Amino acid sequence: MRYGLDIIILQFDGKQLNDVDGSTLTLKKVCVNALLAQAPDQNKMKGEEKIERYNLAKRVHEADEGITLTQEECVLIKEQVATLYNNNLVIGRLSEVLK
Repeated sequence: MRYGLDIIILQFDGKQLNDVDGSTLTLKKVCVNALLAQAPDQNKMKGEEKIERYNLAKRVHEADEGITLTQEECVLIKEQVATLYNNNLVIGRLSEVLK
């Protein structure tokens, strides 16, 4: 399925959510950051899986007009975001898009 991830994450009051550096936080940025990061309990991840995540992050980053993702890729992204982002609003907004 095709997804647009250049969506600014909005709070419930309609104000945009900003990243720690004050820049606008988008679903694309969240997905790329989560795919490139590694949680402490993921230390034993094999090289092949790291490369797959890098390649997916690169595809998401380069997608200007949406991206086609498999169900497995959607699950991976959602799980990685849920593991690395400590904000249920971010996870909820992503889940609304990647159904």
